[in-house]
Amino acid sequence: DYNKIIYNDNRLILPHPRISERLFVLKPWSDICPEFKLPNMKNNIIEILSEMDSNNQHIKLYSD
Repeated sequence: DYNKIIYNDNRLILPHPRISERLFVLKPWSDICPEFKLPNMKNNIIEILSEMDSNNQHIKLYSD
């Protein structure tokens, strides 16, 4: 089951060790699957995102 994969070697770490700090990853992910919980985290995506929002971080929106 891919939901539980944790991988760590000298070239690759999964999940990314700082994914919870990456708003540009978490925001789109929350649109797709907000209740997803990474195997090494206690909170789901939407909870992590809401904690970031309370820290006044923001996403720059780009349009054509």
